[in-house]
Amino acid sequence: MTLRTRLFGIYALIVVICLAIAAIATIALLQGYRDRLTMEKLDNIARPISVQIRSLSLVTTTAQNIWSSLEAQAEKNNVYILLIDSNGKIIRQIPPTTSTEPITVSNTAIPTNITEAVQGKIRIDDGRIFIYAAYPLTKLSAISVASVDAIVVAAPRTGSLSVLAGLIVPFTIGGVIALITSLIVAIIFAR
Repeated sequence: MTLRTRLFGIYALIVVICLAIAAIATIALLQGYRDRLTMEKLDNIARPISVQIRSLSLVTTTAQNIWSSLEAQAEKNNVYILLIDSNGKIIRQIPPTTSTEPITVSNTAIPTNITEAVQGKIRIDDGRIFIYAAYPLTKLSAISVASVDAIVVAAPRTGSLSVLAGLIVPFTIGGVIALITSLIVAIIFAR
């Protein structure tokens, strides 16, 4: 191998390393942005559901009507709906579909004494991370469970691999174009 060939190879390697660093930094930035968008979406879902629960509990309705309404909302929005007490204990949870496994979480992960709208992340017992929006509820007379104090609407956090999967093709095309362009410029200047 000649010196010129080795220099071009090292130059191509440097370009590939720079593109990899840019891809990793972009993924890290996009994950935070995606989390914020998910929190806003969950907040927009949780607020009307909490109002709906309050209004249903004020009229003469059964707990079964409230549960079926919550099940429809969970399925429609593809979210978990958790009813919790003031200690953060899950009183009742409604998964998005009947085939979805329920959330098992320690009581310390869920916020306690919710008096205003809260957003955040919780890590459940199997290691998955959920993003949530929580709203306080007044004492609900129609719900047979005595101490439901808040509603939590949660969705699983999308992983970095799903962000990366959407960026592989654009980064590959951009990388190949940048590599070819930089090699052409390097060949022109090397003469």
